[in-house]
Amino acid sequence: AGGAPPPRGPPLGDEQVLSMLLRRETAKAARDFRGADALRDSLKRSGVLIDEGSRTWRADDGRSGMLPPRQAAPATGHARGQHGVARFDEARTLCAPLGEGSYGTNTLSRIFAPFNVESVTSTRDGYAALLFPDAAAAAAAAALSHYTPTGQRITLVGARELRQSREAAAAAAAAA
Repeated sequence: AGGAPPPRGPPLGDEQVLSMLLRRETAKAARDFRGADALRDSLKRSGVLIDEGSRTWRADDGRSGMLPPRQAAPATGHARGQHGVARFDEARTLCAPLGEGSYGTNTLSRIFAPFNVESVTSTRDGYAALLFPDAAAAAAAAALSHYTPTGQRITLVGARELRQSREAAAAAAAAA
């Protein structure tokens, strides 16, 4: 009547679990729910259960961890915003004004290396865009004060906030 339980897949290492969880979040953000469900089912067959309520995962062998941050859905229409940042990357991107002192992208890369910054690039409007692995890493970096080797405080602003303030200023100028 009950039958045998479904066959278990091979146990997954932490990196494999996290990789599959990230791919699942990416699929959900892209509204590929069938793909997200397939990844959830594959994890379950390997003994990894997902608890969306507490945003955690747990393996049969006792390992557990937090789910990756939810990703924003990719923007439709414009793929890139004014600062050259893909709109769906805004949650994990911080911007720092360049030209305020004697620091550039190389200095910023070294300062933010402990936060696993993926890239630091100059934008056309005098900012450096700092791309972090996820929104949590960007938030952790933004929560602290950072200083250049010469003692100058680095001003950080979220890419989304910078875009919104620029759009508001452009709308106000157009209305005037």
